[in-house]
Amino acid sequence: MIATPNAGFVDALQSLTSSRKFAQIFGRCSPAILGTMSSLYQLLPHARHGHIIAAVSAERVKDTYDPQLWQDIAGGLANPNETDLLSQLLPEEVSEHTRREIALERQRKALIRAKHLAAASDFPVSPTENLSYYSIAGDAEPIDAVIAVGQGGFVGDLDFHPPLMTSTI
Repeated sequence: MIATPNAGFVDALQSLTSSRKFAQIFGRCSPAILGTMSSLYQLLPHARHGHIIAAVSAERVKDTYDPQLWQDIAGGLANPNETDLLSQLLPEEVSEHTRREIALERQRKALIRAKHLAAASDFPVSPTENLSYYSIAGDAEPIDAVIAVGQGGFVGDLDFHPPLMTSTI
């Protein structure tokens, strides 16, 4: 197991599509700022588990790591409303168009890396004979299991909560 939960976490997608407040002492964090963090893309739910539904068509998203999907939902660095933020992140670039292209390329690379990590961790393996298993238990919190995304980002959680938990040790 690499991380909890192993098949991805819908909160990562929510963070990349709507501003988040992480603590009372901090202000809201923009999805574009969070979109600069490759590790957040690596926490995205794997598409084969069906955790993300397209709000318009009600179909399951086939590829969580598709850069076009991120432009369609205006997620992370693909949010076209973040021109002021991109000018702060890339002050040496004069052209708004160039800044957007750089941001989309950065996001594309992060999505490719995340897809490779998901592929590397998403296949069955047989444990070796000398492997010892240990169970470390802690408390758990229920997490959202399926969410809807549409143009402009996160639409909402679908009130579907199977027994998925994230540990809080």
